[in-house]
Amino acid sequence: MTLEPDDLREVRLGDRVLLKASSVAGAVAKFSQIPVGPRLTALVKDELHDRLDRKLAALSKSEEVWEEMLGLDVEEQVEVFGQTISPADDEECAAYALTYVRHLFAGAHDEIERGNWLRIDRIGMRVLGKSALTAAEWVYLKLLVMGGGEKSARYVMVDEVQDYTVTQLMVLARYFPRAHFMLLGDEHQAIREGTASFDQVRQIFSATHGEVETCELLTSLLPLDERARLTSVQRAGTPPRVVEVADGDAGHYVAELARIAEKAAGEEGLTAIVAADAARANWLSKQLGERAQLVDRNSLMPATGVVLMDLRLAKGLEFDHVVVPDAQAEVYPDTPLARRRLYTAISRAMHEVTIVSQGALTPLLAR
Repeated sequence: MTLEPDDLREVRLGDRVLLKASSVAGAVAKFSQIPVGPRLTALVKDELHDRLDRKLAALSKSEEVWEEMLGLDVEEQVEVFGQTISPADDEECAAYALTYVRHLFAGAHDEIERGNWLRIDRIGMRVLGKSALTAAEWVYLKLLVMGGGEKSARYVMVDEVQDYTVTQLMVLARYFPRAHFMLLGDEHQAIREGTASFDQVRQIFSATHGEVETCELLTSLLPLDERARLTSVQRAGTPPRVVEVADGDAGHYVAELARIAEKAAGEEGLTAIVAADAARANWLSKQLGERAQLVDRNSLMPATGVVLMDLRLAKGLEFDHVVVPDAQAEVYPDTPLARRRLYTAISRAMHEVTIVSQGALTPLLAR
């Protein structure tokens, strides 16, 4: 990787350009023998700080700055100098002027330190051959070029790791270079396109943090006697119930869901109607009315009754009874992603599952 002129920008504060892009390019060229990375950017930053100090020193000698400084009122003088000033000669006035311009343009040093003289987006678009970068790509590239991250963190736990993309996990691995990672998840509950497979997760963290150990939790970790006592307090479940409504009969379909919701409202525990996405949840909410409470991320979950939500919100939660509407092929086709989505929806149920399709049942469940 190399830095090109278009990868660099001037150092400015507001509308005032303090170091031109050509000056920044000169600072980079001074260390051309060093490859692009944190060491190069650290050296360039030091050089830019020096160049800015020289620029401010020259600026402090202008008559315009002197007049502006001497025209400050008492409160402004105290804010800048910590006292009122009355220079006795040109030498003293020059010293005050230097303090004044350093106060005015202190933010420019922050701009240098933050690396705002580098166009990370332009570098990434050129290297990847893309017209834009995602936020995660931008952060990852900035960590590569400028360094940074949290080196003092010892432990990082990532829950629901199956929901992260490869890029997001690469960012976390680089941002916490010295931490021990614990990654928790269920590959069968990866319900979004583009997330990392568990093989990719292993590859990322073995490359950055060494050997990766895995542990599959297939059942309770309690001893057998305690496990028996734990399961004994759970009431028995019932076989899944599947309802196929004739295709095109929307009225019958809504009536069947309304009947299921009304029946569930009078039963023990909490029932969740888990729609495939937010649009279907909103449509069902209009059809079912007060029979089901539409919930979002900010809602308080009731202990009993019937709630309605989309699959992304339901993931990670458990309910006594789960109703899966729209279990037809067009919503849950025979694909790996649809299989994981349907598995996630059904596995939210602890005791009872009702599956309703508007038309032919999804081939994932067809007998």
